[in-house]
Amino acid sequence: MRRIVCLFLILVLAAGVLPAAAEKATSIDYSLVTGFIDSREIKTYAFDLHFNLNPLAFPMDQHLKMAGYADFLKDMRLKGTYSWSESDGMVDIRATILPSEGSSSGVDFRIYGVPAIFVFSSPLMGEETIFFNAPALLAFGNKSWSHLSLPLQYVSLVNPFIWQLSFRCLANDFEELAGFSDEERTIPAETIAQIADRWSDDIQSDLYLNEWMTAVTLSKPEETQPLISDFENLSSYLKNQVTQSGALRVLKEGNSVVWKNSLNDVLFRKTSEKNSTGWTLDLPVTRSGFKPYASWEKTENGKTYDFDLRAYYLAADSKGKDMLSLRAYGHGIPSVLPVDSDFYLDLFLTGEVFPNFALSVRGGTRSDGAVSIGVYKPIVEGNDPVEIIRLEGTVQTVDALHMPLYKPGSWMYKRNIFSLNDSSMSEFIENVKEPIIKGALGFLMEVPLSFCQSLMDDLTDSGILSMVLGH
Repeated sequence: MRRIVCLFLILVLAAGVLPAAAEKATSIDYSLVTGFIDSREIKTYAFDLHFNLNPLAFPMDQHLKMAGYADFLKDMRLKGTYSWSESDGMVDIRATILPSEGSSSGVDFRIYGVPAIFVFSSPLMGEETIFFNAPALLAFGNKSWSHLSLPLQYVSLVNPFIWQLSFRCLANDFEELAGFSDEERTIPAETIAQIADRWSDDIQSDLYLNEWMTAVTLSKPEETQPLISDFENLSSYLKNQVTQSGALRVLKEGNSVVWKNSLNDVLFRKTSEKNSTGWTLDLPVTRSGFKPYASWEKTENGKTYDFDLRAYYLAADSKGKDMLSLRAYGHGIPSVLPVDSDFYLDLFLTGEVFPNFALSVRGGTRSDGAVSIGVYKPIVEGNDPVEIIRLEGTVQTVDALHMPLYKPGSWMYKRNIFSLNDSSMSEFIENVKEPIIKGALGFLMEVPLSFCQSLMDDLTDSGILSMVLGH
């Protein structure tokens, strides 16, 4: 019985996060389709992956629990295809999760959609299809912290579309009145004042921007108060400190385009060369005593690239604590597959806004499709590296998948995972209960009991189990 309950919870609760779906998972509903994407715009890769988790990389009191997850991952296989259309961002992932190599008891999933909306389906959910829309993801994450102490707001902030959506109002105002053109010109102080007034209104009224501000400050309200204060004073900051009551000038200097204020300070620089691009944002000190700074560099090396991203919200006097310090850099990152490349990626995130976080990635890809990627605790020279998890397998180019072009808003008729109430949750569980039990018995018998125990412990400790059973 524990195994049945365990599998039921895995599929119902994790259907929205597992990166897997099979082509047979859902037939195409042509009433929702306007046509098909040109196959020349589509890239499709077939993957066959397995994983290894190191329980000893976690705190000692979690070793036993993580060993259960490791038992599952060491035998599990993930096979399928990944398709992507660059023109509209459409993604279609279809795959099977197998409890072991050669097993016939696979669980099929499918994930497809665009950055704003993703749809999930599986034979184990019968006729049910669920979707989640990114605009609701922030609000859902914020509520998960408030009600369950689950930091899902940080998961939502990893999504680049969330940032794009949250700052769209500010960007649109600036583009409409001043533009982002690289052409040489002068932007009058009167125009800057108009933008500042609009930004003041946006900060008060834009729902997504306010959800973003809530997400980055929710777990540390006192420490991040200066960030909120600076946002509230963004209008006066733009009028006075950035422009110094004068105009902004856009100038060309060699291979660079620079934005300067009336004091001749370079606020923004964008550089484009033959194989590299980059930009630097260097703004004056804010009212709360912090200095915003960010930079990005990318160098193309044939079928691979190097990059370096830095973002700082520094205490200007070098005495206080930094609000944010982000550094991410990589070398030999594949831009296409298959390709022969040994690569690395390092990420460090510190400061008062987010929990401190750091990791190192070391991996390699080969022209025959072989892939091996290890995620480590931050690698320090002179110390033995501690691997957390490793992915190995193959990723190979195959013929482009036939991808439908869906009607705008067609997915809104599916079941929204972020809008489930008591009634709809009960209906959903009733609809999927029978196909899950009928379709998953083979998979159930091959899942390690230690994995089920670890998952049950986590679901119980987090309160998710009682929440679901309460429905």
